[in-house]
Amino acid sequence: MNIIVNLWKTPVSVIKTKKEKWYIILFLTLYVPVFLLIFQPFGVNNYNPTHKINLDLIIGCLGFGLISGIVISIHEFLVVPYFLKKKTRFSMITKWSFVFISLPFLIYLFYNLLGGFHDWKWSSFLGFIRDVFLMSILPMSIIIMYNNYISVKKANHVLLKGPIVNNPKMQLINIESNNCKDSIILSLDALLYVKAQDNYVDIYYLKDNQVKKQLLRVTMKALALKLKEKAIIRCHRSYLVNMNKVIKIDNNGYQMQLLLSNIKNPIPISRSYINSVKELVTTYHK
Repeated sequence: MNIIVNLWKTPVSVIKTKKEKWYIILFLTLYVPVFLLIFQPFGVNNYNPTHKINLDLIIGCLGFGLISGIVISIHEFLVVPYFLKKKTRFSMITKWSFVFISLPFLIYLFYNLLGGFHDWKWSSFLGFIRDVFLMSILPMSIIIMYNNYISVKKANHVLLKGPIVNNPKMQLINIESNNCKDSIILSLDALLYVKAQDNYVDIYYLKDNQVKKQLLRVTMKALALKLKEKAIIRCHRSYLVNMNKVIKIDNNGYQMQLLLSNIKNPIPISRSYINSVKELVTTYHK
């Protein structure tokens, strides 16, 4: 139950600036009429046996696009700032539920105004909700990819400003095993990342410009707690990384990754850790 509650409250990445929001609104306003005119889905042009594009169809499709733009504008500039201030999964589901109910209703109302309320019934309204949802799959996918692109671009821009911790060579890290019999002392500048191996961890570090590895019996949870104030962050259930060694945040289309200096293979970022990684980057690179 706690896992479900925590997932429900997990922060999510959102589009924040007015400029980015207006880009989304403009995109959706234009996408709707173009999509309807080209593909003419859901019987949008059934009244015309030839299914040719004429002035009436163009005006109707533009009206649908304008309504979409207005609903998204109200949603982004009124509903979200005043009623959904917390950027959690719950707020995201709530806000998109608002969109997928209000948008089909207003489009359905406009559709019936054009047709003299010839199709004003519950079954048709539910059909509009289904149609709007299906039509939104492509633009929503594009928006999500755009949002990820912007997030990665901002994070990389911040990373270029320099190391997270001043003089990392002067800071020493003492990592001990659970029984305190084994340990390794490294400078913060030498540590690259840590990978979980059951009840052990592999510690990857630089020595004489070569990547070395040492195995210690210690849990990732205990190690993450010990190193949390030293720019060492958990980006995955199996990985801790030294953010001073991150040279780029990459997005391969389905997962965000960290590229580290001296390390060939990228380190994956779990969805549940994306926001904490971004927060650490922006906090320490101000």
